[in-house]
Amino acid sequence: MPSWLPFLLLDYKYLIIALIAIPEGPILMAVCGFLVRAGALSFWPAYFALVIGDFVADIIWYFLGRKGGMKIVHSKFGKFMGLNEKNVNMTEKYFHKYHTSILFISKLTTGFGFAPVVLFTAGLVKIPFKKYCLLNFFGGFIWTGFLMALGFSFSHFFITIKDINGKLFLIGGAIVTLFIVYRIGRHIHQLIIKKNNE
Repeated sequence: MPSWLPFLLLDYKYLIIALIAIPEGPILMAVCGFLVRAGALSFWPAYFALVIGDFVADIIWYFLGRKGGMKIVHSKFGKFMGLNEKNVNMTEKYFHKYHTSILFISKLTTGFGFAPVVLFTAGLVKIPFKKYCLLNFFGGFIWTGFLMALGFSFSHFFITIKDINGKLFLIGGAIVTLFIVYRIGRHIHQLIIKKNNE
């Protein structure tokens, strides 16, 4: 490893956090909460770096939908990102009536497969950009704080537990809990799609 790399990471760590948050925000938010409790990061710089990175990702999704539309849905990129015509059409159906609540709730379903479709469809149906930005930026503040709080709490318990078996049990419990929550979210997602197609 180059000798200058550790210094680069330290000097520009919050910029690096913002850039990584663009493709992978939720996991990084929890990790940053952990690192804040451990003293490796300062809360406010990390918090705003995560909010900005996540917000940039939201804008990218919006313009992919607005400029690319169904061409992207039918492309290899669309399939890779979990976009398909049924999901987009279903979201578009409810967007015209409930787009405010759908956009806000999509922040709380990141990781379950809802958010990319919702953000993409917002651009597709041309939701006013200023309104889109306002809702997502405000939702991002809440979502980022929530996930950082989870990471912070986990780090607190991890540090206070001295026994190695206790630490392993805590890690295992966190992994199992995340897996269960993920499966429940995916199951609900599939039920909504199935009901919409009946």
